[in-house]
Amino acid sequence: MSAWGSSPAVLGLASRPLRLLLLFQLVAGRWGPAGAGGGAPGGLAEPSFVAKHEDSLLKDLFQDYERWVRPVEHLNDKIKIKFGLAISQLVDVDEKNQLMTTNVWLKQEWIDVKLSWRPGDYGGIKVIRVPSDSLWTPDIVLFDNADGRFEGASTKAVIRYDGTVTWTPPANYKSSCTIDVTFFPFDLQNCSMKFGSWTYDGSQVDIILEDQDVDKRDFFDNGEWEIVSATGSKGNRTDGSCWYPYVTYSFVRSSVSARQSWSL
Repeated sequence: MSAWGSSPAVLGLASRPLRLLLLFQLVAGRWGPAGAGGGAPGGLAEPSFVAKHEDSLLKDLFQDYERWVRPVEHLNDKIKIKFGLAISQLVDVDEKNQLMTTNVWLKQEWIDVKLSWRPGDYGGIKVIRVPSDSLWTPDIVLFDNADGRFEGASTKAVIRYDGTVTWTPPANYKSSCTIDVTFFPFDLQNCSMKFGSWTYDGSQVDIILEDQDVDKRDFFDNGEWEIVSATGSKGNRTDGSCWYPYVTYSFVRSSVSARQSWSL
């Protein structure tokens, strides 16, 4: 009898490798590389595919990028900085040295015309994250900083395909604060923080107040002082024909023990 006869045992042995081959092809077709007609689970792009496009995008964006130059199409164009402040902690109030120490986030957003791209050219990538020291950033500082440090932390910036840059560095500030202790601790103290560009005038960099209120959603109470109100306002300082925009945040704070006494 031929090996391909009608014996069930022989047919079973012959068909088993075929079934394994079909199963392998099915799995390979479903989970195989995108170039072979497959893709990642759930239709997601392969990590290597995304990394390749992101690497290409970063090289194209920063090949001739100069971070010391304002990212504008024309020299007279103005960059508008949407600016906001979020406070995470009122660390300390030093009545003797007239200082207020705070932990904050500086929320800044602007358009960089040199950092835009078409997502379709780079695998659909719409957002990238890059170190802030690799691109132009506004030199907005706290003018009344008492410890001599003006810069925030060097953190990554988020860039969208339309050129929108969002940068929110954390900072620890010791700001000058005139404190009247005549009625201490039953008093309300008003301390301010004034922010503006260190080198640019308003024709080059303008500051737009994002929100009149300081963001306190992540504020951590220190147990000794509490913030009664925290609001911002925009102003302009003129010097001859130049004008310099700035934003001032006013913090009204009180002693927790005093507030507890008032409520009794």
